[in-house]
Amino acid sequence: MDALSAWFAFAAGLVFLPVSVYSPRYMMRYEKHYSLPAFAAIYYALLASIGLTLVAHDVLSFMIAWELMSVVSYLIVNYEHLNDTNTHAGYLMLAASEIGALMIAVAMLLLAISADTSGFDQIRTGGHIGAATGWAVFLLSFFGFGVKAGLFPSMSWLPRAHPAATANASALLSGVILNLGIYGIVRVNGDLLPLTSPWPGVVVLLTGSVTAIIGILYATTENNLKRMLAHSSIENMGLITVGLGAAFIYSALGREAVAGIAYIAALYHLLNHSLYKSLLFLGAGAVDSAAGTRDMNLLGGLIHRMPWTAALFLVGALSIIAIPPFNGFPGEWLIVQSLLRSVELGNVEIRGAFAVAGALVALTAGLAVTAFVKAFGMTFLGLSRSQPASDAREVSRGMRAAMAFLAAGCLALGMIPTYVVGTLRHAATALRCPSGPQALVPPFFEPLTLPPDFVADFHSLGAQIGQGWLPGAGLVLMHRGGPENPIVFASAPSYLGVAMAGIGLLTFVLVRVATRHRRRLRRRAWDGGLNRLVAHLTYTATGFSNPVRVIFQAILAPVKPAQQEVVVAEHFRTAIKRTETESYALDSWIFLPLTLLAIRAAQLLARMHHGRLNTYVVYAIGALLAAMLLAYAR
Repeated sequence: MDALSAWFAFAAGLVFLPVSVYSPRYMMRYEKHYSLPAFAAIYYALLASIGLTLVAHDVLSFMIAWELMSVVSYLIVNYEHLNDTNTHAGYLMLAASEIGALMIAVAMLLLAISADTSGFDQIRTGGHIGAATGWAVFLLSFFGFGVKAGLFPSMSWLPRAHPAATANASALLSGVILNLGIYGIVRVNGDLLPLTSPWPGVVVLLTGSVTAIIGILYATTENNLKRMLAHSSIENMGLITVGLGAAFIYSALGREAVAGIAYIAALYHLLNHSLYKSLLFLGAGAVDSAAGTRDMNLLGGLIHRMPWTAALFLVGALSIIAIPPFNGFPGEWLIVQSLLRSVELGNVEIRGAFAVAGALVALTAGLAVTAFVKAFGMTFLGLSRSQPASDAREVSRGMRAAMAFLAAGCLALGMIPTYVVGTLRHAATALRCPSGPQALVPPFFEPLTLPPDFVADFHSLGAQIGQGWLPGAGLVLMHRGGPENPIVFASAPSYLGVAMAGIGLLTFVLVRVATRHRRRLRRRAWDGGLNRLVAHLTYTATGFSNPVRVIFQAILAPVKPAQQEVVVAEHFRTAIKRTETESYALDSWIFLPLTLLAIRAAQLLARMHHGRLNTYVVYAIGALLAAMLLAYAR
């Protein structure tokens, strides 16, 4: 294990630990119909396969571990095998994984052939690949590993697989398995065969931004809590990929410090996503266990019956929409800052790609707020919109403890970003960008080389608070420029968190003091002539997201209407039956045409199967001659 794989192993461990605490009580709901020892065996096999994938250091062992991980992932998704929908989702996930694995295998073989060895160390130092082969390795590895990460255009399996899996398995899929797709992209294109041209980085940058916007659009309009979180995972994988694309571009253009910052931003956000998305999936599992449904239109009012789950889910929601002082803020802020550094580049086309990506990331961030205000508000606030939601009760202490561990991690990683950056210096060095962490964390606790007036201004803002008792260089993230522009951007989430807590406490005290003499309202205010507000008249999840659905209907096309006329009887009017089926835009845009093309090719090839033996002999002789000519040509 090296510094890069160690970071992914660390993220996996931070998820597996609380999920393991959460699982025993949660899985009791399945013991009447399914084998719990079988789930435990699959669970630990998944942990082992992930560890093997991260420590594999040659092509053969990596592909074996990767295939093992893919098969075990299918088994854990298909655990509820008595449900046909789950079985279909599991097969879809397995098929997508195998397509990606074939692409990865070809890319790895090209790398091994170029270095005349299969060891990663030898490939890293001895590979010599031409431009055409380099593009082939990049495209095959990026889109092959992108299948596992849920990147465009191979993302449609993910929102089908996550709802099929149990909540603890969904936390592992989103918080760990998706990360392995990012690991493969970075391992091949940032480590084994670093990109020397900026244009592959442009492909990564734009693919990530398109993935993010599509994922969050579907998340905003989705009413099933787990499907909504699955689409949000697509969005976050897109944001991480945007950071990687920026890092690839800057690295190819010789901007080592900014490339290091972009790598740090992507890997930091990956760790953050592992924590808060696992927390949200475990919260969704708690809601499903207590209320018996994941449909947000049937929930509501759970904050009164499940206050601990509501509070912990709120931490995850605030983290994922990048509200300081939670951990979503530093990662997304650094991704945006790395995009803004494109103003220093001279190529207009590349700067245009950064501008497009920046606009899509900004729109994604805004829609993320809408999506998770809906998720928390429609699930936990207001009135209960069904009897099971009214009867819900808080989950067990073990399940709450697991969610509390993840929530504490979300707060800690948001409050001490400089220590996270310091830990990432090893991974940045492995990716040939050692100056990134040094450029991002100025040593405010140590003698500075910056202009004295500039340092004095920062000291007056409190940049040296904690110098006597905190280790490290300080608590300020700041990218340093040249003498004329000593600061490019700066942020201190630690100080910001303390300031926000103080402002919140002060506001609470002032409101209590200002309203202490006011009497409570003794009579009910007028509310449309109703004696009491009934649940079915309150806002629903569908109503909340309807403006986004209407605006982006042409892009998303989430529902396909179909109208069928049926003659009821001879002297009666024709009955009109209208049905709506859910569709996925990418299925219509990409996979349906490919499927039709494959069917036509299969029908064409089927004509060859006519049963005439002499013709079959001609086929065999022709294939043999073609193989001999190819061997002679080489």
